[in-house]
Amino acid sequence: GTTINQPMFGGYKPDAPNAMRIGEIAKRLTARVKEVDTSRPVTGALAGVVMSNQTAYPGAVDVVGYNYTENRYDEDHATYPDRIIYGSETHSSYEAWKAVRDREHIFGQVIWTGTDYGYSSLTIENWTYGPNLYNLDMAEAFDRVTRVAKEEGVKLEICFDSFSALSTNESAYGQFNQMSIYNTVNGGYITVPSDFWQNESCRRDYMNRVRYLMARCMWDPNVVLWELFNEINGCDDMNEKSVQKDAADWCSDMRDYILSIDPYDRLVGVSFHNGDKLDSWKTLVENCHLDYLQGH
Repeated sequence: GTTINQPMFGGYKPDAPNAMRIGEIAKRLTARVKEVDTSRPVTGALAGVVMSNQTAYPGAVDVVGYNYTENRYDEDHATYPDRIIYGSETHSSYEAWKAVRDREHIFGQVIWTGTDYGYSSLTIENWTYGPNLYNLDMAEAFDRVTRVAKEEGVKLEICFDSFSALSTNESAYGQFNQMSIYNTVNGGYITVPSDFWQNESCRRDYMNRVRYLMARCMWDPNVVLWELFNEINGCDDMNEKSVQKDAADWCSDMRDYILSIDPYDRLVGVSFHNGDKLDSWKTLVENCHLDYLQGH
């Protein structure tokens, strides 16, 4: 049978939408994008490669991303030789890097680094040290990443924080209760994650980290994007319009701050999980005044 090495959440749900719809939706979205821009390829990540291969989704995009399935690279290249594949979200290991380096048919990967709590490879600032105390070994490792990226021609999107820090949902990577630097039990300033957006001390510490990381890599032309938060809609209480508005105002302020210290005016944005359902976070989307929104 087929080996699946991706985590499975929730099991089979007979009342869930038919998975075949993803291919039809992808076709419509791709067509829509190409109505306004034919100069760039359209990509999409397969969060479930085995299942997605049974739909029209991979064929609906120009470039196909594989999430956490490096073990499918060779098999799928043999099965779909004309498919352009990259690792759209990969494990933070040397083996995952080699899986791309050693295969000419895989052109790149997106790998988590920086401050991402429970599943990162480079945790520069975390609960072990407390706010505003940086692990210099990890900072130097971050520098090596940027140097290698420049040598290999890899473009980087630098993400400054993750929803994990502001989520109490431990079954979906939430780390507020255990590892968040913003929680008072770890030397932070808040006891409720949604208070982050208006807390001045949290804002100050976040801006300090942004300035610190930007100072280490701003010179690098391969750094092309600044991401304020990974999957911002995974933060607690983000279904509440008032919290969305607070987060939107915060995003606008952070974009202004970053552009005030970035002489190259790079784009600033955030990412969302369930990026096909942005209407659920309409207040945040319409008021954040960012340069890009990225769907996972």
